[in-house]
Amino acid sequence: MENQNPANEAEKEFREVLEGMLMRNAKYLDTWLVQVAATRPSKALELYLKAAEFVAPKLKSAAIEANINFDNMSEKDLDRLVRELVQ
Repeated sequence: MENQNPANEAEKEFREVLEGMLMRNAKYLDTWLVQVAATRPSKALELYLKAAEFVAPKLKSAAIEANINFDNMSEKDLDRLVRELVQ
């Protein structure tokens, strides 16, 4: 069996360290999202969606893409959307 490329091994180790760090801090995610949503609801939604990719990777086939312009949404609508997502 051949030795792995040192760069690949370093990348694997980095991913393992990052995964461990993410898992240890997962319990704080709800609190952080609520704190961000208090002043920047659209940013909280963006962060929520990025975090969701770790659990449910993006669908490739038969995916429906919605082009939502959060900048045009009212603060009230953004707040409601964020509240629904973090519940």
